[in-house]
Amino acid sequence: MSTTAANKKIFGTCADGMKAHIYSIKNSSGMEANISDFGGVLVSLIVKDRNGRKCDVVTGYDTLKEYEADTAYFGALVGRCANRIKGGRFNIDGMEYDVSRNEGKNHLHGGQYGFNKRIWHAEQTAPDTLKLTLFSPDKDQGYPGNLIVCVVYKVTEDNALDIAYSGFSDKKTVFNMTHHAYFMLGGQNEDSILDDFLRIRADAVTEIDNELIPTGRITDVGGTPFDFREMKKIGRDIGAGNTQLIYGNGYDHNFIIKSKNGEPCAEAYCESTGIYMSVYTDLPGLQLYTGNHLSGMTVKGGRKAERHSAFCLEAQYFPDAVNHAHFAQPVIESGEYRAYSTRYAFSVK
Repeated sequence: MSTTAANKKIFGTCADGMKAHIYSIKNSSGMEANISDFGGVLVSLIVKDRNGRKCDVVTGYDTLKEYEADTAYFGALVGRCANRIKGGRFNIDGMEYDVSRNEGKNHLHGGQYGFNKRIWHAEQTAPDTLKLTLFSPDKDQGYPGNLIVCVVYKVTEDNALDIAYSGFSDKKTVFNMTHHAYFMLGGQNEDSILDDFLRIRADAVTEIDNELIPTGRITDVGGTPFDFREMKKIGRDIGAGNTQLIYGNGYDHNFIIKSKNGEPCAEAYCESTGIYMSVYTDLPGLQLYTGNHLSGMTVKGGRKAERHSAFCLEAQYFPDAVNHAHFAQPVIESGEYRAYSTRYAFSVK
């Protein structure tokens, strides 16, 4: 099914003169995702609260110009490599590669000109589905291989947003994408997510240094502020005098997922709206980021964001995995087709 004018609109003109659009995909019960071909950005995600009122549960901006200037990765598709690579350097089969350094001396979320800053080819294949494709040439941001990427967004009839990723390269390369939605389950007037509840099925996290780069050590969450194995308020332990929390200025850590038998790897709940979100993925890690640096940013509706006013749950291979042989590897072989997916499912309680 081809896209119609009813579910596609002009978002604006990029600085390079290319047009950006917003596509609307929805199910029959009113859940709706509005996605731009600029950066694959999830501009809004509309779900119903316990009273049947529509609620936009992701933060972001009102204009394309703001997304072009964005450094927080609001709602964006992130690649080629999510999270950080120490020193912007890694080795594959004896060949050393230097990639774009855009966070001090380190590489973050695909580099200076990552996938979040590209116009993707968009095709709305059904009222509930948007397919985005992108060609990333050899040496793009320093990465080897001509890489073809496809991301499919789907709003399902059981009120979930499914995100399916796939990639294929003609050289051995890194392929570790994620989605960087900032969730506000209380809606756009929520000033803090610290009273929202969160559960993460993980017994361990990857320890970080003061640059938020994994040390290589895997540490048990038991008896620490990182124990989310039972539902607790996000803010309950965030102020603990824990070195890891001091390094992250809050939670900005990769949890090693231990869900099984179809269980969600994470669940979040907002008491005020009754909105309950369950996260599923076949990736090994989940980054919890509690919006530690949002204070003072202007977001939708001209509001000033507060610190901890939104949170991210980013499914991924572990940060800097390419430099730690004992981590699951995000490296794909030449000619290999790699696919993985994440689901954000919504209900009310």
